[in-house]
Amino acid sequence: MLFLIFISLFILSCESMESNNVYGCTDSTACNFDSSANVYDNTCIYDLNEDGECNEDDVDLQVYGCTDSSACNFDENANIFDDSCFSDED
Repeated sequence: MLFLIFISLFILSCESMESNNVYGCTDSTACNFDSSANVYDNTCIYDLNEDGECNEDDVDLQVYGCTDSSACNFDENANIFDDSCFSDED
């Protein structure tokens, strides 16, 4: 029972936290530019093919985000840690 109360409090505290930081590639010339990002996280990709266009295969394979399952903003699709994780203790 105590465990359920702890988990419930953790979920509620995560839901009440507001993070104004959106980590991502803020360079509009990069292949993976994220217009919603407001914090540059060194994730920009500039991999161009011989036609000077973005190599979409490389961009699709790299998903930056919070890979820490105990964080409030855990991203199950992320496969590359981008230092964006936050918890209710932050």
